[in-house]
Amino acid sequence: MINERKFASQFSNFWRSTLPNLEATTRSFNLGYERFDGGVPSSSRADRRDLVSETGYRLFRLQVERPEMNELGRFEAALREVADFFQREIPDVGIMQFDLSASERLECTEISKWLARFVRSRCGGGTVEFPSFRGHGMLARCEGDFLVEGNLFEIKYVDRPFRSIDIRQVLIYCFLWFRERGSEVKQFYLVNPFTGCYFVSSPAEVIYSSAGMSSIEFYGLMSYALSSGEISR
Repeated sequence: MINERKFASQFSNFWRSTLPNLEATTRSFNLGYERFDGGVPSSSRADRRDLVSETGYRLFRLQVERPEMNELGRFEAALREVADFFQREIPDVGIMQFDLSASERLECTEISKWLARFVRSRCGGGTVEFPSFRGHGMLARCEGDFLVEGNLFEIKYVDRPFRSIDIRQVLIYCFLWFRERGSEVKQFYLVNPFTGCYFVSSPAEVIYSSAGMSSIEFYGLMSYALSSGEISR
C-alpha cells in the first residue's frame, strides 16, 4: 500500500502518460493566482516547517471541531495529532522528540487564524468538513485538508510557487471523492498561507487542459492503474 503523497510524487510514468501537459497547466495557474490578506511569512527553519505547518492546520481544525477548547488545550491536542500523523506517514521522522519554541507556537497560531479568515471570506457560513477517504486498490486510506459545500481545499505552506505534484495530490482526492460519492468536486482551492496566494479551478478544467480528456475518463485510468498493479515509477 502507498499513501497519496507517494503516488503523487513517485509514479511519474503514470502521470506523464495520463496528464502530459500538466506542467504547462501548472505554469499558467501560477501566473493567474490570487492573493488574500497578505501571508504568514515563516521564521522557523526549513527543516521545521512541515511540523509548524501541520500544527497550524491542526489548530484550525480543532477550532472548528472543538470550539469549546481553550488555546492551551488545542495546542496539546494538535501536537498529539501531529505526532501521530508523522509517525504514521513518515515512521522514521522521530517527531515525538520535538517540541515547539515560543516563536514556532506563534507561527502556528498565525497560520490557524489566517485559515479561519480565508474560510470566512471565501466560503461565508458554509459548513467545514474534514474528509477521510477509504483508498482504492494499492492506495491506502487518506485524508484531505478540508471541504466546504463540495469545494475541496488543499494547504501548502511553502516558500515556492505551486507545483504539478500539488495538483496531482488534489486530483487523487477528487478521484476518491468521485469513487465514494458518485459526484464531482465542484472546485478545488490550492492555498498557500506562507505567501497569501491561492488559485481556484475544477478537476474537469485541469484534466482537460492537461490531457484533453474528461475527468471521468481520467478517473477510470487512475482506477485501473491502482487496482491492476500495472503501474510503475
